[in-house]
Amino acid sequence: MQQFLFVVEVPPTPPGANFPSYASEYQGFADNASAILGKLKSSDCIPLGNTAWLLSGGTIWQSLVALSATAAELKLSYSVVLIPDGAQILTPAFKP
Repeated sequence: MQQFLFVVEVPPTPPGANFPSYASEYQGFADNASAILGKLKSSDCIPLGNTAWLLSGGTIWQSLVALSATAAELKLSYSVVLIPDGAQILTPAFKP
């Protein structure tokens, strides 16, 4: 099954902001993303951190389009990467 990696760039924190804090654009995106992705099955959406999600399954197209539209509307940079069916992703061994 094909998968898509969706990553959005977090803009720099405005000067004088209390840390940890995100720019208001990203806060708006994060709220919308939670609503959009909350409709998917947990197996169709795997969060990979605050800014990346792995999407799979036959029902993700609407969510993928909605995430892209939300990021574009808020003028946030984002990327969508297709991971073809059967692809093997190599990662370094995890060492605690």
